[in-house]
Amino acid sequence: MRSAFNLKLETLLEVLQEIGLNNEQLESAEAYLESGEEALLKDIKEIDFSKIKGTQQKKLNEFYYHFKKSGREQQYARYFHLLFTMGTCTVASIIPSYEFSDYKIFQDSYLSLLRPEEFVTIYAEHWMGYNSYDQFIETIIKKMRSSKEPIDELFEKIEHYHEHHCKCRAMLPLYCAYFLIKEQDCGEEDLSSNEKFAEFLKSYEECILHFLKNLVKGKGNEDEDFKVLNEFAKKKQEDATLSPEVSLLIKKCSINESSFRTPIGCAFLNRNISHACYNFVNICFHINLNTCFSILDRFVCLTPRYAREKRDNKKFLQVFLQISEQFSIDISKAIYWYAGENNPYNSNHNILKYCAEKYNYFYMKCLKNANVQIYANMFAALREVKKEQAEQILEDLRKNGKNLKEQYIKELLGEKKGLCYQDLREFLYGKKGIDVLELHKDKFYENGISFYGNICKAFDDYLAIFGMDDIMKRILAYDCFVGSATSSSYALNGIFRRICRNDNDYNNLGEKQIEEFFAIVDSVGLSILCQINTMGTCYDVSNYKVELVLPVLSKYLETRKEEMMLALEKANVSGRMLVISALGTSPKDYKEELLNAFSDTSKAVKNCLIEAISKEESFRENVIEKLGSKKATEREIAVSILSHWRKEEDIKALELALEKEKSSKVSTLILEALGKKAEGQEEQDITSLDGFVKNITKGNRKKTLAWAFETPFSIVHNQDGKEVDDTYMMALLLCYSSMDIPGVSKDALALAEVLQPQELSHFMKELFAKWVERGAESKKKWVLYASSIHGGAELVAEFQHYINEWPKMSRGAIAAEAVKALALNNSPSALLVVDSISRKFKFRQVKNAAGEALDFAAKQLGITKEELADKIVPDLGFNESMERIFDYGERKFKVYINQALEIEVYDEKNKKLKNLPAPGKRDDEIKAKAAYEEFKLMKKQMKTTVTTQKMRLELALSSERKWKCEDWKNLFIKNPIMHQFAISLIWGVYKEEMLTDTFRYMEDGSFNTAEEEEYELLPDCLIGLVHPIELTEEQKNTWKEQLEDYEIVQSIEQLDRNVYSITEEEVTMKYLERFGGKVINDLSFIGKLSSMGWYRGSVLDAGGFFEYYREDAALGLGVELHFSGTYVGGQNEDITIYHAIFYKIRYENDKDGKMNWAVERGSYIYDEIKEEAIVPLNEVPKRYFSEIVYQLTKATASSTEVDTDWKKEAYPQK
Repeated sequence: MRSAFNLKLETLLEVLQEIGLNNEQLESAEAYLESGEEALLKDIKEIDFSKIKGTQQKKLNEFYYHFKKSGREQQYARYFHLLFTMGTCTVASIIPSYEFSDYKIFQDSYLSLLRPEEFVTIYAEHWMGYNSYDQFIETIIKKMRSSKEPIDELFEKIEHYHEHHCKCRAMLPLYCAYFLIKEQDCGEEDLSSNEKFAEFLKSYEECILHFLKNLVKGKGNEDEDFKVLNEFAKKKQEDATLSPEVSLLIKKCSINESSFRTPIGCAFLNRNISHACYNFVNICFHINLNTCFSILDRFVCLTPRYAREKRDNKKFLQVFLQISEQFSIDISKAIYWYAGENNPYNSNHNILKYCAEKYNYFYMKCLKNANVQIYANMFAALREVKKEQAEQILEDLRKNGKNLKEQYIKELLGEKKGLCYQDLREFLYGKKGIDVLELHKDKFYENGISFYGNICKAFDDYLAIFGMDDIMKRILAYDCFVGSATSSSYALNGIFRRICRNDNDYNNLGEKQIEEFFAIVDSVGLSILCQINTMGTCYDVSNYKVELVLPVLSKYLETRKEEMMLALEKANVSGRMLVISALGTSPKDYKEELLNAFSDTSKAVKNCLIEAISKEESFRENVIEKLGSKKATEREIAVSILSHWRKEEDIKALELALEKEKSSKVSTLILEALGKKAEGQEEQDITSLDGFVKNITKGNRKKTLAWAFETPFSIVHNQDGKEVDDTYMMALLLCYSSMDIPGVSKDALALAEVLQPQELSHFMKELFAKWVERGAESKKKWVLYASSIHGGAELVAEFQHYINEWPKMSRGAIAAEAVKALALNNSPSALLVVDSISRKFKFRQVKNAAGEALDFAAKQLGITKEELADKIVPDLGFNESMERIFDYGERKFKVYINQALEIEVYDEKNKKLKNLPAPGKRDDEIKAKAAYEEFKLMKKQMKTTVTTQKMRLELALSSERKWKCEDWKNLFIKNPIMHQFAISLIWGVYKEEMLTDTFRYMEDGSFNTAEEEEYELLPDCLIGLVHPIELTEEQKNTWKEQLEDYEIVQSIEQLDRNVYSITEEEVTMKYLERFGGKVINDLSFIGKLSSMGWYRGSVLDAGGFFEYYREDAALGLGVELHFSGTYVGGQNEDITIYHAIFYKIRYENDKDGKMNWAVERGSYIYDEIKEEAIVPLNEVPKRYFSEIVYQLTKATASSTEVDTDWKKEAYPQK
């Protein structure tokens, strides 16, 4: 029987024959694939793969997938080299585009097996096709440098490959990379005598100057004009002065950005080694300055789209000066472009600050003539470096800024004409009431404002200058009016984010901000229905905490109940859910209203109603009565509520209802509530699955997945070995894409159950890659859930990579969603990653999402989040003896975890090895390769696990966490990783929060006292990490001696941990001032505090902030550190530390007895810790006080200077 590989080989040869290979060449190709002998490819035919038929490309694609799936690396390398020899750079057209979507994916794929010259050639060809350049040249340089060949010899091969394909196209970035390498390696050395260098440079310059023809095309005498420009470009830089003839010619030229992006970008990068490159860029600058700036902004990665906050300010300023000075460009034109003429929404703020300071005359000249968009960008930068000058301008604007205000209104609303827009303007200026909007609502719905992009920028700028005046309040009300009916989520989200001033971190919202939002729109007459629709739509986008809205809605229920009931009837789904949540805060008071809501048909609303009523069992009689309703939806809700209560009378009512029920759907719900199975339920088989597939894919539903199936997926088989078709896989994906609230789909699980798990996992990995390649659209976030739930452990690393990267691209929301999805992955490593993110992550929005994901998972299990974290600590395949076997077939290796939590490898003769050896010829190829890969993965996971658990133990020590005896043993004795932690630490037995005994866990499994006597743990005891503040000096020294005797190094700082107590002076103090006046670098300080779980406080004007804080929910305490202030991201400048305030996170209000938050945080929130919440130093728990001082001592350790007058700044009122 022929193997699958031989069958595939036959298919390949058939395709090669179709595209023109003769019999002799086919025999050579087949022989080469078997032997790898290069000489066989000598006479192979050249093929342009970009021009072959689509069906032929697809077949070659399938062969590519076969190699990936079968693990035939050697055959793959030969197969690709065969195709590359035939088609060189055009091979890129038959490689799936998602393989190039991310450099990490590209590097980790089979493409990493290619020779450097093959790799860079197809990489350049692919990205040239997509006109995308972020990190493009850098990647090519990396791969060229990885070659063992000298760079000149390597590049000679590359140039040879392009003799017949795309000479002046994909070769440009390759030439560019080569000359950058030479420039970096040779420095000031004169390379003109190097023959190869001179030869390559001549070819490169010909390619660059070839594009001059495009400049003069269709402009007159093309040949003569090209000759003039070409001769000018070849001159030495010092001789290349623009003559009248050249200047006149340049005036009639134009630049197409798409066509000239590559030549201008490459020529600019190589301007220092080539006069032709310099002159080419100079010509282009004089033709169209803005287009050239736009190209360089992207190509040279001055402001890469994927990581704008990672800008290198020094590089920006250096390039800025080079462009303006090297090419003699008017500095004011450069300033104007950087201020946002090309793109007002993404101005280069740091460069503008520099210009405002160094070139103030030119800067003010530009500012005077700037439009509203650019004006705001320039003014914001000026305000930071020239405060007095900016304040004077601001004062003048507020007095005489009518014209500017009118410009902003035009920017916000446009200049549309007609009666409806005339009425809108009169409404905005207060000449007409909000009722006038009703007359034109259909027209407005078609053309509402969208607070997004430039409009969003204008909104922010107006607020910064004129504040929340009456016009701005009416603009908000208008957009809510339009958006509430059209679910214009971008608009409403934009309003909500700005008015609530939370900088996209919705977890920081408080009641104060929500009340402010309602008060603003209510003050101009916006109806409650529109208000609730607005909040509902914002909830869909922002996912703020619903409980923050409830106080406002509760007040409306008391004072405007009729309008609230209208909203319950007519609001959007999320709006109706908000009203029901408000009714649910006092269910007895709104019993009739809640019972009337049973008729709502929305699944989400029904779930919200069920949750509200399930808390109030006094409704039992009314709910049972609903079982007899004529409406099936009301009966469904009643069944769900009764199944939640499950008292004897509930069961009886359900049994009686079952006898009368005619709806099969409701009957099934009742049976489930009673714990019974519907007739025939156990007989579900592939036939019923086929019926489900047919039903869910009917109509046009499959079209919604067309984007994913544009390129083929790897084949998936069912458990019987039969290939599953695309329709079946589409059905599985539609289960997720059709969910209102993404999560686990039971239907999808049923479909997945009959598939091969590994193949399904690979399918989902490809789906995830395709989605990422298309920009990771938020509308398709269901892909995150589908790929995480079915993708297995393989996708965890991919998720982790993008969770780290997305927030840097201002995509915190999608990163937060990815964390939630990752928590549903069935591998322990996934929850470990989520747990790690929940403890320490730079972006709070994502960190909070991780915490919520773990909270949800913990609730499902009925345990705390920390208890869940205990359960997910992986064993990484080690047994309780800390041993794991890696089997190579002929050889076996034992791997152990030592006391230092490091890996030790031993062979079969018990000889210690430095590392696990790579598989050899005698080893079983499959077993050895699998074992070696598992070992590498285990090492990575070990590092992550140890880091996370150290962090958890540090937290346990500072927050006084305790374990029940059995839970402690399960975690620290049975788990091989935690076992080693347990041995190195000193543990305490606690009763009523007091330390009663101390002990150590020994390697032999016994327990030891400080006096080395055996200790017995009682089953009902509580165990925690001993803090040195709880021990006498004698007890500490005794334990230290024992650890030294056993040569034990503590895994976290415990016995040697510095202890800090309150001083006599501090006993009467409210604030901690012992660090006051310390001067320290802001970057150092921010980095250290952040690594210890502290967060920056509210971000205020111009991105500045003045506090850092941490909160420990288990203790209900927080601490806020005040300092002189810095900006988001730090400035690499000195700051002065002021004082710290301890406070209760929530405190009881003396007036109404309610629990209130101590402080509101978020962008532009000017709030302070409430006086009632402050905890005087003498009331702070000793252990917590010591830990905070310990952390602040570490954070300020590098300070060598003290500002003795710090209190004048910290307490100006004094």
